[in-house]
Amino acid sequence: MPKPVILTGIKPTGKLNIGHYIGAVNNWRKMLEEYDSLFFIADLHSLTVTPNPKELAELTRDLITWYIACGLDPKKCSIFLQSHVVGHTELGWILGCLAPVGQLERMTQYKDYMAKGKNAYGGLLFYPVLMAA
Repeated sequence: MPKPVILTGIKPTGKLNIGHYIGAVNNWRKMLEEYDSLFFIADLHSLTVTPNPKELAELTRDLITWYIACGLDPKKCSIFLQSHVVGHTELGWILGCLAPVGQLERMTQYKDYMAKGKNAYGGLLFYPVLMAA
């Protein structure tokens, strides 16, 4: 019987901290034998805040290093970059074409951003679509 699958990831928008380790990564490590485990770096999700490309690349490398250092053995799981899965962006586009803008505008983060008088990027508006993809 095939193992159940777990798919999860973290945005590379900051340094991994003890909270990430205790709350997520250590638990993922414990699941490696029970699940077909897919762990990713959600680099596309980090684009909603217009990051510095050099800093984003560094944080991405650091996060992959931390995943492995914390016990996510690449021989027992898959570790990948979200942006390297072409089907993800393709499905994001398809779902985005089908998502009513009025529904997307109901997202709390988007409404908070707009209430502050800021001009939100489309990436923030379409964040839920990317998550669904």
